Amino acid sequence: MAKKIGKLLGAVGNLLAIPDAIDAVKHVTDKATPIIEKELDRRHEHKKSLIQLDDVQHVPLDYAQKLLENRGFTVLPILAKAHPKYANERPLEVVAMHPRAGNYKPETLVKLYFVNEDIINQSNELKKTTTDNLANLQKNLAKPLDTLKKVKLPLGKKK
Repeated sequence: MAKKIGKLLGAVGNLLAIPDAIDAVKHVTDKATPIIEKELDRRHEHKKSLIQLDDVQHVPLDYAQKLLENRGFTVLPILAKAHPKYANERPLEVVAMHPRAGNYKPETLVKLYFVNEDIINQSNELKKTTTDNLANLQKNLAKPLDTLKKVKLPLGKKK
């Protein structure tokens, strides 16, 4: 009805339709407000239930394990595989962890990767062989480049 009156009266009729629109918006917001508040409360409670997981890399394994277990996490220490980046680490020290630092649910499984003397020795050997291989590769690549420098190409004028 308001539309018909609005068309008949022009701009004045449009002003008569505004209160109907305001009532419709008010009705929608009254219905949506409890749903939005419930969702916001649920998210807030979820965030409050999360526990801060600190970065414990380069920390002794026993200290890191006790710290995380006291905070409510399930800790699984795992011996890391030898890698050249572990050559300079200290024994029984955490070198990696999964998941990374952040906020997590209680009882989340945290894997702590650590190294011992054997892994450090293997890592040193890997590092040495890697540097030797790189040196040999560089030497092998330098020889063909030197021979290419000596090659003379016939770059003369066309006759």
